[in-house]
Amino acid sequence: MGKLRMVLPPFSPDYSGVCSALFSFGKRGITVLHDAAGCTGNYTGYDEPRWYHSKSPVYCSGLREIDAILGDDEKLMEKVIEAEETLKPELIALVGSPVPMVVGTDMEGIAADLEGRTGIPVFGFDTTGLGSYQQGIELVYRKVLCRMLSEMEEKEVALEKSAGNKGVVNILGATPLDFGGSGTVEELCRLLEQDGWQVQTVLYQESSREQILQIRYADCSVVVSGAALSFANYLKQNFGIPYITKLPFGEAYAKVWLRELEACVFNKDREDTSKEAKGWEKEPVRGLVLGEQIQSEAIRDGLWEAYKIRADVGAVCGFYPETAQNGEVFLEEEAEIEQAINRESYEFVVGDPLYQGLLRKPKRFIPYAHYALSSKMGQKWEDCLIGSRLESKIQL
Repeated sequence: MGKLRMVLPPFSPDYSGVCSALFSFGKRGITVLHDAAGCTGNYTGYDEPRWYHSKSPVYCSGLREIDAILGDDEKLMEKVIEAEETLKPELIALVGSPVPMVVGTDMEGIAADLEGRTGIPVFGFDTTGLGSYQQGIELVYRKVLCRMLSEMEEKEVALEKSAGNKGVVNILGATPLDFGGSGTVEELCRLLEQDGWQVQTVLYQESSREQILQIRYADCSVVVSGAALSFANYLKQNFGIPYITKLPFGEAYAKVWLRELEACVFNKDREDTSKEAKGWEKEPVRGLVLGEQIQSEAIRDGLWEAYKIRADVGAVCGFYPETAQNGEVFLEEEAEIEQAINRESYEFVVGDPLYQGLLRKPKRFIPYAHYALSSKMGQKWEDCLIGSRLESKIQL
């Protein structure tokens, strides 16, 4: 019964994560969801707020019962080839759903066959609809971006660095599934530019092939969700690009975060920003922050720098030990979330408004929408917490 949900809807699945990450390629790529239209409708209607004002092509294969029974993969390939001949894309992505999983469709095998026929890169994703959106995003980074970077030639792209800037940064892991339409990514870019940084590639906006390939020439990666950690480590190991995590939430923490960025780029000795050095362990834990792990860690650190109030982090959708600190747990199931937010010692909870339905007793609840959970229902609680906006929203 551990998987049973009585209050919360399911989080956005892995195929939505793949489609969201591929959105950056715009109309230069074709994304085909292999399903009967339900999963495609779920993604375009509920998991992708950019869908209604964009030109990014996402198609449904129109899988029918007889196709599933007979395993007619040739029919799928004929449709994809017809679309390729008409649209002339730079790449094609085939994305799985629950029915292909049940009948054992080999998405990677079909992709390899199509690549041989079309002569352009084709990627197969054996997504099932049972994994989290973060797993889907991580798949795209590993399969598509790592391949593009490993196959590029030095002469393909050159990065022009603006004079007078501190350095060039990429933003990795940004997706509306974490930030909705709050404007957080845009405000992050603005803050970095105001502080003298050149923002190069943002894996959130539609990016050209050149911009994506220029990722390898940046001075630092800014990782804003756990889904991008493995890709950031790939860039560090293969191209020597260091990275920092979290976001500059809160005016006080933004100053600390920007100093950390400088130390990361210029290989300076980092100042002692450990919470233990600032009396962290002497303060009682007063609250819980629920949500995507890296974003929740930023809220926690922002609250500490602003108010010296200590909070725990409850990570949902994925857990990444390399960024975790004391007081962080992975809350995968509804029962675990319910148990956590009802701890008597927590005076307040920060999280998606749907979590409030799990409270057994009244408690101060600060809504901060997580689009991957509440979708359009939570849009009025979406907030940008960059800089002083955290203190404006959360007054403790």
